[in-house]
Amino acid sequence: MWSASSSRTSPAVLRRRHGILRSLRGWLDAAGFVEVEVPVLWHEVLPEEHIEPPRCDRGWLLPSPEIHMKRLLAEGHERIYALGPCFRSGERGRRHHPEFRMLEWYRAGADLDTLARDVCGLVAAAAAAAGVERACWGGREAALTAGWDRRGVAEMFRRHANWDPVAAWDAERFTEDMATRVEPALGWPRPLLLDAWPAAEASLARLDPGDPRVARRLEAYVCGLELCNGFEELADAQLQRRRFEEVLERRRARGAPAADLPRGFLAALAHMPPAAGMALGVDRLVMLLLGEEHLDRVVAIPPDGGP
Repeated sequence: MWSASSSRTSPAVLRRRHGILRSLRGWLDAAGFVEVEVPVLWHEVLPEEHIEPPRCDRGWLLPSPEIHMKRLLAEGHERIYALGPCFRSGERGRRHHPEFRMLEWYRAGADLDTLARDVCGLVAAAAAAAGVERACWGGREAALTAGWDRRGVAEMFRRHANWDPVAAWDAERFTEDMATRVEPALGWPRPLLLDAWPAAEASLARLDPGDPRVARRLEAYVCGLELCNGFEELADAQLQRRRFEEVLERRRARGAPAADLPRGFLAALAHMPPAAGMALGVDRLVMLLLGEEHLDRVVAIPPDGGP
């Protein structure tokens, strides 16, 4: 039976969350973006190595709006964003919910440097709306008003895990060390933009023309918490098809569900201009700015099956 004590989130937190979301939309609107509403239930899904979208009816609840946003870029839209629900199976913890809110934005003709400025601007606007200058999470602190650092994956792995995944790729070792040794050290005492990812870790990104061992991928970290993930988008439909086929083959080899190729997406990708896009975890950003340690504390109604 419901009781007044069932809710874990106070009205004051929800008011501050509302202000943060308004600031994100306001910043993008002022920068000339158009908000678009896209379906969350779709008959195609993008193959990804470790993301499991929930099945629903004859399709999937999408883990991001990317499949629709790139179609809109191909149709001529230049600056677009979507802020809405996304879904991933098997994710429930203080940093993960099976249903969460994501902000995803795209710029035609843009690069990683532009995305980096977007991230800094959006986080600054959200921090101002929350009335904070420092982030505190997981026993770490980071100043939000003194600028961001920017480093490559190889440098951070050499510093914190004593090896270089760009020079000597090892998928299992990378996953383990990223989670346990590298990520907890990122983004404090200053926020960090992490770029130059190993090519194997960015199947949807364009490779760096100066060094094809690395992809044009960018992630943002504050207090050891990943907030954003984005790319200079791969716009080569044939190459993207081959990468999807490789992902599906690896998934089948380990017994994971493997959907069909997203042929509609690939057809649209053939007409997409050069572009860059970024996805930001809204619930995580709110959690960080409000100094809460668990996502359940910053959403109106947490998902069933609490920790």
